[in-house]
Amino acid sequence: MRPVILYVATSLDGRLEWLTNTAVDGDAGYDRLMGEIDTLIMGRTTYDYVIDHSDTYPYKNLISIVLTHHDIAAADGVQPYQGDVVTLVDQLRQKSGKAIWIVGGGEIVGALIQAELIDDLRLFVAPTFLGAGPKLWQPGEQAKTFELVNVSRAGQLAELDYRVRNK
Repeated sequence: MRPVILYVATSLDGRLEWLTNTAVDGDAGYDRLMGEIDTLIMGRTTYDYVIDHSDTYPYKNLISIVLTHHDIAAADGVQPYQGDVVTLVDQLRQKSGKAIWIVGGGEIVGALIQAELIDDLRLFVAPTFLGAGPKLWQPGEQAKTFELVNVSRAGQLAELDYRVRNK
């Protein structure tokens, strides 16, 4: 069964807007991640952010699935999807291939944590509180237990690697 990886960065208060102003040394495990995956899933807001902040679509060599209810700009390898993310991930896990990267956003992450479909959590924490903006974690999620397997540093980011416990 293909593993599902949540590789994401956040502020100390679980918000996502810090991405452009935190010093990072090296690639923060990004090259390693790219070698492990062949598919990524993201929401429409995340996709729009990537398109707006890139000269070319950076994931054209991967299968990119964008959860959306609207038309999206054409980009290499991008597939719009209008169904349930839990069903999608469950189906993708059954197919052969490399790991699946969950890029975001918060509703997608919450649904997959609730369905126990996240195998590895690679969380990069920036040393800042934002107080406002999109949140990584959505309210109302039931408690889930992860096991800490590694802690490292990439500049001002703390990397916390977790695996699902008792899965």
